[in-house]
Amino acid sequence: MFDAVNKFFTVNVMSKAAKAPTNICFRFIKIKNIVEDFVKNNADLEFIQKKLEDYMEVKRGVFPRFYFLSNDDLLEILANSDNKEVISLHLKTLFDGLVKLTFKDDNILKMHSKEGEDVELTKPVRMKNGVENWLQNVQDEMKITVGRKLKEGQKSYTEGGRKDWVLL
Repeated sequence: MFDAVNKFFTVNVMSKAAKAPTNICFRFIKIKNIVEDFVKNNADLEFIQKKLEDYMEVKRGVFPRFYFLSNDDLLEILANSDNKEVISLHLKTLFDGLVKLTFKDDNILKMHSKEGEDVELTKPVRMKNGVENWLQNVQDEMKITVGRKLKEGQKSYTEGGRKDWVLL
């Protein structure tokens, strides 16, 4: 549908406008059915825009952190869901403090903070089943990993002789 609107505009309108001398622009706008064609194509574009917004809302429902992104940024992620570099550009907007992930093939192994800290995930997260799903899996694994690291730190600290505080 978008391709039809694009073809109308580029082939039927812009190519003719480019060929028309500037002094006959008024003849150009009198092309048969041009107004009706513009109205129809504008309605098609509004329909496409509505469907695109519905699609993005579905993706935001699966991964609510997408609400932090503009429509343009979300479309960039969805259009490049297999491109790790493009998605990495948006991590700091999606997650506070997370600026980079370490990838090996289709697995995510580590997360990196803006302070330069690296934390290896407890188990690798596979990049599959849509970007919104694997980003949700990254978020879930982050919580598990950080929780385990906190418990390990507390255990190490209390085994070292300090028992005056307890991490719940």
